[in-house]
Amino acid sequence: MMRGVLVGCAVTALSGCSTFLAVDRQQAPIFTVQGERPGIGLLDVSVDDEVLARAPNDFSNMTGLISKVMRDYVDERGGFVAVDYTMLGFKPRWQRSNDARPNAAPVKVASMDGVPAGVQTPVVTVVKVLDWSTAVEVINKQQRDVAHVRLVMSTWTREGREVLTEVCDALWRSGEPTLFLKAGDKRVAEWFQKSDGHGPFMPRTERRFDLFMASLREAVGVHLYPFFPHKVHENLVMMDDEPLKPALQAALRGAYDEALAGWTELFQKDPQNHGAMYDAAMMLYVKGDEDGAYLLLKKAYALKDKWIYGAMMDSIGERLAMRKAIGPAGVNAPGMPVPGTPGS
Repeated sequence: MMRGVLVGCAVTALSGCSTFLAVDRQQAPIFTVQGERPGIGLLDVSVDDEVLARAPNDFSNMTGLISKVMRDYVDERGGFVAVDYTMLGFKPRWQRSNDARPNAAPVKVASMDGVPAGVQTPVVTVVKVLDWSTAVEVINKQQRDVAHVRLVMSTWTREGREVLTEVCDALWRSGEPTLFLKAGDKRVAEWFQKSDGHGPFMPRTERRFDLFMASLREAVGVHLYPFFPHKVHENLVMMDDEPLKPALQAALRGAYDEALAGWTELFQKDPQNHGAMYDAAMMLYVKGDEDGAYLLLKKAYALKDKWIYGAMMDSIGERLAMRKAIGPAGVNAPGMPVPGTPGS
């Protein structure tokens, strides 16, 4: 576990001193497949003739390239499978979307009926390529290579229930990737870019193919992100008032169980100790218990309206609200309630 510490004082938003704890933590998937080995299959990659006509010739095998990117991404997750089913000849029925939201997918899959019997993965993906290009731009007399990929990616259960459809738009300037998603999913791009699924910054390169593949990895990776666990590196703000310091020192040593026990003892003795509740919530968060972390954050925020309490509660709450269980019979359970809210 990588650990580090920075100390900052008199931060206006935090109203006091705080310690920043750098952690590498495991992030659970947003979508979970019940009762089956997690895996995803690529059924089809569709490219309209007018898109193909204006695309660079050396990148014309989009089916093969997208298949490779998906396999590489899933293989890196460990214990998961990605299968190329494009040879089965499945062709989805694409239609224009009536979704009027800004940046919504301009096309969607009408249905996913009749998935070939040979498909074994619990979820399958079809891709519509809207655009891809490479270019050289000049800014302040400096040249930079640019690659752009725009896809509609639609993932369904094997039994024909839609899980997620979105526009995945990646623009990669040398060393500077930018991601775009459909309206309402900016959080997903932020989470993805903190995770080990997000590609490293690339040095300036003369190889257009390298830049193009970097953009393609980002566009495909951000869609696959919710289906798989990831390692996430981030700096957590920790409260460090005097009674909290012994447990904080344990956390800085990486003794998270000891730290959690210390903060828990403090707020059990003093139910008004919101700082201990918050710090304990961060330890639960690091250990992968987002439900428990959310409940403690909610209690801490009710006691003290601190910006960081509310920000962390909102971030974790958004993930919990997006959770979706995909059952072995293809029955989705979307919008699982956030703990502590009506209906939970």
